[in-house]
Amino acid sequence: LGVHTLAPVPALGLNVQAYHCRWGEAGASNAALAFELGGHRFELFGNALLLDGNTNTTELSDLLALGGELELAGGAHVRVLAGLTELHVTDGETSVRALRRTSSLASNGAWWDVHLRAPKARVLEAFGAGERSGLCSLSASDDPHNATLSGSLVLFTEGTVALHALRSACGEEEARELPCGKPGEDCCLMDTDRAEALCEHVACDPLSHQRCMYDCCLANADECAAAYRQAPLDVASCDCSASGADPWQHGWPKKACCPGLKECLGDWDSDGVASFLCLAQCNQPPSLDMCSRAGANPWSSGAHKPCCAGLNECLGDWRGDGDWHYLCRESCGIEQPLPPPSPPP
Repeated sequence: LGVHTLAPVPALGLNVQAYHCRWGEAGASNAALAFELGGHRFELFGNALLLDGNTNTTELSDLLALGGELELAGGAHVRVLAGLTELHVTDGETSVRALRRTSSLASNGAWWDVHLRAPKARVLEAFGAGERSGLCSLSASDDPHNATLSGSLVLFTEGTVALHALRSACGEEEARELPCGKPGEDCCLMDTDRAEALCEHVACDPLSHQRCMYDCCLANADECAAAYRQAPLDVASCDCSASGADPWQHGWPKKACCPGLKECLGDWDSDGVASFLCLAQCNQPPSLDMCSRAGANPWSSGAHKPCCAGLNECLGDWRGDGDWHYLCRESCGIEQPLPPPSPPP
């Protein structure tokens, strides 16, 4: 419990810390986050955001209440979803994206998904190939208490109401020790059949199912799986794409976004490649240069350029000359027969 470093990359001015609170019987959650990026410090407590230690600006209040985007001094770009359920900060090629989920096991909610992106060469400068940082650098035999930060190393602003309230809510009681290693089917504080039943609704998504089982086996409480049913932040159905997922990641036909989500096109990784993501809101209209219009072949350039929103990627012999290719269309219509196999040599 307490403050831990998740990832430091000094060469990029990036440092991410988490305040860990109890999660059920044996777990700990990221109850709050603090990170430095682009010359600014961000502190996330539930639906409250401190920017450089300050919360009392009209611009920031409107951003948290309504969602939107903000350019900071120095060039850092901030994107927030209403209610601070998601925060995305970008500085050049480096970014931090965090998603918050509510749960009765965490009074402030938990920052369960923290995505970091940074140029590989700069990260290798700091750590070298194969090395890890922060909590990831601890081996199974290490005592995580040794990684707890204090004093001037802590990014959280001392004396704030938000930090005081968090400490009071977290308490000082340590989590129960597990009798084995990694939680899951072979190491569970609750009956594994019970855990499997709680996580059955995400069984079609291996990663979500693994996370759900991990949480339930640590928490030993039925509430452990509740967050995985939250739409639009989590997998709401095996028949739709969750928040942050690409509905086209498995090709055609696409897996439509879950209810409450929109199919948003953007250069999400700032690498010049446009793709779709399922999000609660699309914060800015995409440029038509990012996508292929109706009637265009999304593979005509040799690299995939996804169809614009509202269009489907349809395979067919559109000219009737045996040249099978994709076109962006509102509807694929009646499925065309596949081309005959090539004759043997």
